[in-house]
Amino acid sequence: MPSAIHYDAGAFLAQLGALKRQLPQTIKAVALASAVYGAKVAVETKFIEANPPYLNRKTGHASRSVAASPKAALLDQFRARGTYGSNIWYVKRHEEGGTYSEKVPAHRVKAHWRRLPESQQRASYHGRGRKRSAYRIRTQTRVKEHLVRGYFVSRKYRARHMFRDTQGFIRQYIPSLTARGVELLAATNQAPSAAEVLAAAGLPG
Repeated sequence: MPSAIHYDAGAFLAQLGALKRQLPQTIKAVALASAVYGAKVAVETKFIEANPPYLNRKTGHASRSVAASPKAALLDQFRARGTYGSNIWYVKRHEEGGTYSEKVPAHRVKAHWRRLPESQQRASYHGRGRKRSAYRIRTQTRVKEHLVRGYFVSRKYRARHMFRDTQGFIRQYIPSLTARGVELLAATNQAPSAAEVLAAAGLPG
């Protein structure tokens, strides 16, 4: 007597429908996870001391400003974009390079000694007639404290590509992050967070 096995795909298709509805949010989580990890890698590898050709870390102000945008943008059903960077104006100029006009604000200059050009250096004499002789060459002049008005200077920045080069490094992790995000979605029927995607991939966030 033959045995019959009946299979109803309705429940499975319903589950697939739920997964499909959560897939865009999962893609957004993967994009945000990529941006969070990108910001971390940029700070740890591009904003450090004695780090040519990238930006050397001096005060830490620029590195502390690097962060990922808190939200990823969904471009369509299967594409999302996560962003990271800095909101400090000079970081963008170091990233892209170019020549810019910058204003130096008005400021006070303290009294100081300024070296004279050779054409203005004069010898001081003492004595009279044949006994007169030079005893000191005046090479400096005393500048009084004064106010300097604001002015513009032209400054050239070399393109350092801290973030562009980091993006090239992060791309190798996107397939793994995507796979971990889809696995979490299939296991829980809910879109994971960026932190959960990074943890599943074994990456710090």
